Amino acid sequence: MPTKPAGVYSVATDLNYSSGVATGFPTKSATVSATEGFFPDTAIAAEEQNYLFNLTGEWTAWLFAGTSLPVIDTTIVERDALGRSQFAIVQAGNTASASIPVIVDGNTGQPAGDPAIAVNSNSGSAVLASSFSTDPTVSVTNATDGIGVLALTSAGPAGVQGRSATGVPSVGVEGVSRGPASSGVVGRGDATLGALPGVAGFALADNGIAVYGQVSAPTAGITAAGVQGDATLSPDAVGVWGLASGGYGVQAQSDQAAPLRAALRLVPQDTDPVIAGEGDTYHNVLGYRRVFADSLWRSVTTQPGNTVRAFDVNPGPVAIPLAPTLVVSSSLGINNQPLVGGELEIYAEFQPAWGTGSGSAVSGLTATLRDTTAGVDIWSQVVSTPATPAGGVVARTFSRTVRYTLPGTGPRSFELIVERTTGADNAEIFDAVLKIDGVY
Repeated sequence: MPTKPAGVYSVATDLNYSSGVATGFPTKSATVSATEGFFPDTAIAAEEQNYLFNLTGEWTAWLFAGTSLPVIDTTIVERDALGRSQFAIVQAGNTASASIPVIVDGNTGQPAGDPAIAVNSNSGSAVLASSFSTDPTVSVTNATDGIGVLALTSAGPAGVQGRSATGVPSVGVEGVSRGPASSGVVGRGDATLGALPGVAGFALADNGIAVYGQVSAPTAGITAAGVQGDATLSPDAVGVWGLASGGYGVQAQSDQAAPLRAALRLVPQDTDPVIAGEGDTYHNVLGYRRVFADSLWRSVTTQPGNTVRAFDVNPGPVAIPLAPTLVVSSSLGINNQPLVGGELEIYAEFQPAWGTGSGSAVSGLTATLRDTTAGVDIWSQVVSTPATPAGGVVARTFSRTVRYTLPGTGPRSFELIVERTTGADNAEIFDAVLKIDGVY
């Protein structure tokens, strides 16, 4: 490029003459015709020439003051030997032009990998972009297979931080996948630095959510997921790991009223896992649940209803008069109640005997199992007690198991009642048992 001239001249810089015949008069006069200039038949006044040469001299001085450095002054902007110009402030646009205000193309001679724009800041943001339309504030397109945006931090808390609006529901960072094998957001923990998270979410409010994933398609099925953890590339890694110091490590929630699907599902496996630890559980494809406890795989008892149990014993003796007499009772309480409809298995057992020695004839007893909650008798049976030669001798052991269809759910109580109908008045009941199991 041409070498910048080094000479600068100044003419008639004084306002008035200080010597000569025109002492005290102005050194410059702007009486030269702007349209025709000087006339051939008219003498040129010195003041007119001084005016023109002075004005030209001021322009040479201003041009000479031009620089490629970022000075804070009114000067012409130059380029240095590298073709570079530096500015203290650059402002472009805000006109009626239809063109993009700033267009930057990378130089063909620059080293591979160098950016087209390098922005540095001593404090504050290096780049601030604002938009007053619904279009993206910053749009980045990589026409090849490279990364659209790469953000690096050497000491800061985050390479990229997205902040949502404070007054309206909004999202700080949104990732949109647009291909069959693509992801909206991918976090990668550096393989050389150990156990660093690929994606970390921090909830600072007491009821905040650190990471939130939502399936927004109203027609989505069970192949869609709000959050998916994938460890399939490793033979023994964990897909999703929930940690807590006092709360739940993992909480699953689905519809709480008339649910379509369960809140949690274990995909069935065909056999016991090869590696097991205390607390492991899985569902077998044959339809039963297995847990690893006390160093063994164990099957969990399952049934269509819920497990309820009650067991009561009355060793006796209970004297049996000519009137219904409660021998033993058992209840399914508030924490052990039938929650679904079904059948109970009820087992009743007792030992009738003479209270004293007697040679009397056979004594008749009637045993009744009663659902006292519903006020109905489940079964009733006559039990014959033969004469016994000595007091306290058990005549026989009576037992019976019945299936009882529940008339409803909730807490329920049962009683075994025995009544003497015939025979001697010294009949007694020993070791009465009432056991309830279900719901089937």
